[in-house]
Amino acid sequence: MKRPWFWPLGPASVLLPSAAILVVVLAGTWPRLGWPYPRWVETSTQFHQQFLWAGMIAGTAACFYAVRMNKGDRLFVQPRAPRLGGPVASRHLSLLIGWYAGAYSLALAPLVVTTALRGVGSPDVPVMVSGVVAMAAATALGYAIGTVAPALLAVPITAIGFYALLIAGFANQGDWSTVAPVLFNEPKLGQRESTALVIFRTALFSVVALSAIGLAVTLLRGMAMGVSSMRRWGAVVAYVVLPVSMAAVSLTDPPVLFAVEQDPSSRCERALELTFCVHADNAPRMRQLIDRVEPLLARYGSKPVQFDQIWDQSLVMGGISTDKVGQARIVWIRGDGVIDLGGVDTDLAGIYACAAGPDAPPPPQASAISEDIDRFLASTGAPDSGAFAGMSVEQVQGWIRDHQRKVATCALTDEDLPRR
Repeated sequence: MKRPWFWPLGPASVLLPSAAILVVVLAGTWPRLGWPYPRWVETSTQFHQQFLWAGMIAGTAACFYAVRMNKGDRLFVQPRAPRLGGPVASRHLSLLIGWYAGAYSLALAPLVVTTALRGVGSPDVPVMVSGVVAMAAATALGYAIGTVAPALLAVPITAIGFYALLIAGFANQGDWSTVAPVLFNEPKLGQRESTALVIFRTALFSVVALSAIGLAVTLLRGMAMGVSSMRRWGAVVAYVVLPVSMAAVSLTDPPVLFAVEQDPSSRCERALELTFCVHADNAPRMRQLIDRVEPLLARYGSKPVQFDQIWDQSLVMGGISTDKVGQARIVWIRGDGVIDLGGVDTDLAGIYACAAGPDAPPPPQASAISEDIDRFLASTGAPDSGAFAGMSVEQVQGWIRDHQRKVATCALTDEDLPRR
């Protein structure tokens, strides 16, 4: 008679972790479903970034499953058991990986659909595959740990181990990017994960999965055949050597994290006496960018002397050439619909100039007035405090126009203070 899928532990042993994976991934991607301008480069990255909690759940649940199923008193690990090693591990892992990786992929499906409907760019399939392979590796590794140490204490230790791996990935600023499934930073428009990184990570996760499966099969067969514990521990060492060696080599000389788009296509437009340039994929948002800058310049009241161009950050991911773009300022055009002016207002106020400073410390009045200008630009109506208190909006704008170059170079003196 054919056994039920979840025999002998029952469906909860697999369905509860699968449901937890589904929930945490949906929760992690839910805000992105409402983004008006999703990008495929960012969506593709979520296939491994959502491993954050899902991977730990899969690995820990697989460890618990193996602890319960692969104890020495189970029929299929007894001497002369008819199903030695491979058939047992194959049944268990096909069930676990199928459900856990399936739940993970299913939870990412809504994000894929919304990006396909209104996103820009093209999907990075190798990156997406690497995330699913990482989930399979986490499941197989957890199962192998539970088989090596079939005691309930192995379950929390496995959870702690997965969490430590994630912390290491965030704490080392990309040095662990080859071994930690979750990257400490995500690529943006104008970037992509480097080919070398994606290939190595996929290869490493595949080796981890295959080594873990091979180890579990060998141990189950060894227990059924009465192999000594010394030989079983020798098998553990043998299966660990390759993935550990690959990880160690990659940590000594990690590949480049992101590759940047060289000379990306752009669209430029002249408006507000400035030149606006955006990445070709952000071309539909040119009007939004101009509308975002217009109120700031209207409040400022003059054509800026600090810069004459505003560039989309996606155009300069590989660095900015001053001889090519001249006096440009960079803004972030984000997929969630927000345009971050990146301190353009602070630059207009002269705060950056005073922070960079000349050789000598800037005059205190210069820094103070720059801060007052910054507050003026961020507010509406006439200022009621600081150096411009009691002045009308037009008077403040006139003062800025007369002293604009000194503000831009942090060169204001007592003689330049507003007179009311």
